Amino acid sequence: MPLHAPVPDRKRRLRKLRRLATAPVAILAALILAFEEWLWEPLARLMTWLGRRPPVSWIEAGLRALPGPLALLAFAVPALALLPIKIAALALIGAGHSMSGLVMFIAAKIVGTAALAWVWGLTSPQLLSMPWFTRLHTRFLALRRMLYDLVFRHPMVIATLRRVRAWRETIRARRRQPR
Repeated sequence: MPLHAPVPDRKRRLRKLRRLATAPVAILAALILAFEEWLWEPLARLMTWLGRRPPVSWIEAGLRALPGPLALLAFAVPALALLPIKIAALALIGAGHSMSGLVMFIAAKIVGTAALAWVWGLTSPQLLSMPWFTRLHTRFLALRRMLYDLVFRHPMVIATLRRVRAWRETIRARRRQPR
C-alpha cells in the first residue's frame, strides 16, 4: 500500500486547489484596484490644489525635471514609505485590534493612492519615455482589465450591482414624490 497518492492524482488536486484559490485572489486584487481607481481622480485633484502652495510647488517643479530613472525612484517612494505602516496595520489586526488596524490600513492606502496619483501626474511623461516601463504599464493595464472582467462576471457581483441599482431607483423615486 503506497504511503503517498499517485503523482497524477496529486497534480490534479493541486490544479483544482489553484483554480479554486485563483478566483478569490483575483477578485480581491480587482477590488483593491477598483478602490484605488475610484479614489485616483479626486485625490489627484486634491494634490493638484495642494501643488499650488509654495512648498509643494517647489517639489512639483523638481519632480517634473527628473530624468526617467529618478522619476521611477520618485514614483516608488510613496509605496515604499507606507509599507511599514501597512505592515503595522496588519500586525494590529493580527493582535486582535481589528478596527484600529483596518482604519490604519485604509488610511495608509488612501494617502498612498493620493501620493501615487500626484507623482504619476508629474512623472508619467518621463516614465513612459522608457520603453521597458511602457511595456510594463501596458501589461499592467491589460491585467487590470482582465481582473475587472473576471470580477464583473461573477454572479455575486452581478447580483450586488443589480441590488444597488434597485436601491438607487427606489431612492430616486422617493425623492421625486411630492411631500
